Amino acid sequence: MSDVTFSGRQNKRGKSGQSGKHHRPPVVIRSWHVVTATSLATFMIALAITGIVFRATAPGPAATPKIAFQSIGTAATERYSDQQKHAEDAAIAEQEQLWISHIRELSQVQRDEMARREALAKETARQAAEAEALARTAAAAPPLTMPSANILLAGDQSLAQAIDVYLTEQESPLVGYGRAFVSAGKTFGVDPFLVVAIAGKESSWGKHCFLPYNAWGWGEASFTDWENAIFNYTRLLGEEYISKGRVDVNVIAPIYCPPNHLSWANDVAKFYDEIAVIQVGLNH
Repeated sequence: MSDVTFSGRQNKRGKSGQSGKHHRPPVVIRSWHVVTATSLATFMIALAITGIVFRATAPGPAATPKIAFQSIGTAATERYSDQQKHAEDAAIAEQEQLWISHIRELSQVQRDEMARREALAKETARQAAEAEALARTAAAAPPLTMPSANILLAGDQSLAQAIDVYLTEQESPLVGYGRAFVSAGKTFGVDPFLVVAIAGKESSWGKHCFLPYNAWGWGEASFTDWENAIFNYTRLLGEEYISKGRVDVNVIAPIYCPPNHLSWANDVAKFYDEIAVIQVGLNH
């Protein structure tokens, strides 16, 4: 290719060849310029076409990592969810086991308590039946008359006096019957202080009798007067308790008064001791 030369602006003055004031040198375009520009343009076009074809035929490079990351995240989430579920199931199972153990322990305590109550009910029923049998025996027994000629010894006189002093302090209608208590006691082998003490617990020493002259709450028995009552009650107490070895008040109480035998025994023992203190004081 031949070189092409472009001249600058023509001189306004003509073709004399003299330059004007603004004369520029001519621009020369050589053949290698054209070749280089053509090659560069061809390369750029080919590169653009290759990129377009590659993008059209192959997935984008960013698509694959995104899908992979999403799969990894989903799997991790599922594993964490499974772990959480297993942990919750284990906690629930442990709580259920603890609750079952608690229920079993509670049931055992309830069974023990029911067994204890049943045993207590049976014992109370047995004592009540025995007391009822004693009451029937007492009601069926014919009353006896206290012997009129019963002479007390010198020591017996102090016992009778102590009883009367004590009954006077209690404002009892049995005042003056100290001799009858001692005489009946000697006859049937019963401590007269015990007879007075039981009367104190059952009727406030004869002030509150539920049946005539029955100051001891003995079954359904009633008597004709105080002397007869003292004599017959002492006989019954001797037959049903003392003769059978039930001498101690703590042994007598559960049969005599099953519902409140502890307080009954404590009060009777207290009254007994009070009379004994008076008797000791009289002897000194």
